[in-house]
Amino acid sequence: MLIEETIKTWITEKFTEESFRDCFLVEVSYNGRQLIVYLDSDIKLDLDKCAVISRWLAHKMEEADLIQEAFTLEVSSSGLDRPIKMHRQYLKNIGRMVTVHTVAGNIIEGKLTEVNGDLITLQQEVIEKEKNKKIKKTIEVVIHQSDILKTFIQIKF
Repeated sequence: MLIEETIKTWITEKFTEESFRDCFLVEVSYNGRQLIVYLDSDIKLDLDKCAVISRWLAHKMEEADLIQEAFTLEVSSSGLDRPIKMHRQYLKNIGRMVTVHTVAGNIIEGKLTEVNGDLITLQQEVIEKEKNKKIKKTIEVVIHQSDILKTFIQIKF
């Protein structure tokens, strides 16, 4: 746990630098052989930025002799295949289609339209029957973040 907390502190400090202020730490995971650092950005997190952070972090860890045994270091963006974990990630993904898995076991799909405190709002297109006619309606679903197990960004082509 000390290793993960140290990495979190270092990266949080690094992200106060002008060229990294749009970046934020999502997760640090160390299992004794592999240290994985997932990052995100309000704007765009490209491979070059991840490489800079990776080299900086490797150097910093070596200077501090943080991990004595052999390990691999992976620094990458949280990616579309990983769930949204942070409030800041919800904010940056407003306007995108998402799939929300709730603690109650429901799966809700829709366009993320608003993030307000601990609430997210999804917009859904539903078809209802009215007097033998199918009518397309737009509804809003408000979900409290404490009711969310995980949220994924949908990739639509």
